[in-house]
Amino acid sequence: MNLLSTLYLKTNSHTDEKNSIGLFAIGSGRRFFSYSLEKIKIANSIIETNIESSIRHTLKNINKEVDAYNNSDLKFNDFGLNEASFDYLNTYSKGILSFEKLKPVAIDIEKSTFDNLFNLLVNSSPEKSTIISFSRRVNNKLKNKAFDQVDVKYDIKPSIIETYAAHKVDFIGKNGSFLVGNSIDFNGRPETIDRSIMEFKAITNALESLSVKLNLPRGKYNIYCNEPESKEGKTFFNKVYSDNEKSFNLYTLDKLDDVINQLESTEYIKFSEYLKEINL
Repeated sequence: MNLLSTLYLKTNSHTDEKNSIGLFAIGSGRRFFSYSLEKIKIANSIIETNIESSIRHTLKNINKEVDAYNNSDLKFNDFGLNEASFDYLNTYSKGILSFEKLKPVAIDIEKSTFDNLFNLLVNSSPEKSTIISFSRRVNNKLKNKAFDQVDVKYDIKPSIIETYAAHKVDFIGKNGSFLVGNSIDFNGRPETIDRSIMEFKAITNALESLSVKLNLPRGKYNIYCNEPESKEGKTFFNKVYSDNEKSFNLYTLDKLDDVINQLESTEYIKFSEYLKEINL
């Protein structure tokens, strides 16, 4: 039986957004495996943490196991390169690297057909390469020099917001009052979006309590999002947008340009520097 599995890198922890970076196949009594270094580099530029080295290490190990199997005269040891292993990885691998279950294909897989499938399923087409993900659009905005005045991708400590774990915001700074921004992909699942909103509300409530304690004016707390594509997503967006009781502003991503203009025309200090000033 000829079987095929695509390997993906998850580029957004809040949605199912992922990029194909490798292909594994069983056919003609052999195992076939290849991955794209270019696609890994692209995915690494989108993901907040640098994962390129660890992903390449993992893929090299898979490659070694494939070579060991193909060069072995005794095929009773498949080095875990079988359907059961990929079913397990598909179910329980919840990290950045994900594996499809091995699926049967109606062609004989040999080196030439595998190479054609790899080019079709993994190598980017010109149309796909022009698509810029939401998280990458956000990160490109945050690279603007204006954001040097504030903390970017900042983990607010539990002691500050009275939680059990640190919570990350896209940016946070102070000019009299706090300026805080976070991005949420509204093309994700509603329950995921709702969870992200509730987390941000908890952060804003804690920071407002801190502002009262320190006798600071009310802060500005903004969520930046994309325009939802699905009907369900648009309904959810309108529900959040029309909520007059919410403790934050909801803007589309283009409004980050207004923040850039504001930072360029006004002096801000980083939230982390302010905490040092007040010894908190």
